[in-house]
Amino acid sequence: MEEEKIRKALDLILRRDFDHRIPNKILNESNMLNYSFRIDLDMDSLDTYKFIYHVEEELGVAIPDEKINNFEIPEDCVQYLLNIEN
Repeated sequence: MEEEKIRKALDLILRRDFDHRIPNKILNESNMLNYSFRIDLDMDSLDTYKFIYHVEEELGVAIPDEKINNFEIPEDCVQYLLNIEN
């Protein structure tokens, strides 16, 4: 899976499904993937799991729960998906 496709999918999911949680100043950013789920994006652990569920559905991948617990920022998910490809 190509990196740009992953990044675009994650960004779309954040904007489409979690825009009600994310502060406007961050929504206006071109790249939200380096913001903390909990601190910056105002997402609790349940929101993070929902986000990963949407990623799995959108990209047709499975991410183990133990990996999800280590994701602090959406970029962590990008890197995980790139590493499982290699």
